[in-house]
Amino acid sequence: MDFIVIAGAEYLIYLLLIAFVYWVYSRGSNRMQVIVVTIVSAIVVFALSRLFSSLIDNPRPFTEGLTPLFYHVSDNGFPSDHTLVSATIAFIIYVYNKRLGMLFLAGALTVGLCRVLANVHHLEDILGAVAIAGLSVYASYALTKKLAAKHRHPKS
Repeated sequence: MDFIVIAGAEYLIYLLLIAFVYWVYSRGSNRMQVIVVTIVSAIVVFALSRLFSSLIDNPRPFTEGLTPLFYHVSDNGFPSDHTLVSATIAFIIYVYNKRLGMLFLAGALTVGLCRVLANVHHLEDILGAVAIAGLSVYASYALTKKLAAKHRHPKS
């Protein structure tokens, strides 16, 4: 069982990243739009995660007596970076393909749950990461869509 938890906590993110890159590459006509949304989302997610990390100090479970399944530095656990990246990918896909996005979101939640089971995060670290990712991608998608529309139809 530990092997499965460790695989989900440490390595599932790489499978999700590879699948995301393949998905972006296969987009065809709107590939550039997806890339722009991804870049803007990454910037917003990074900024918000650093902001919330500085405001919310949540020591990792293993600093409170639990034994982690693998080594991890004892820094602030909020938000979970692995879940943040996985959920950001999932929400980017979701705005273009709801069904596939839900599948990736299940993968992101699996990453987060495995990190909780591995005693390197609390549940609130995971939920916070998902919320930050969702808000960031939604705002980034709306902004890039609005700017693209303005660029296509400039006022004279």
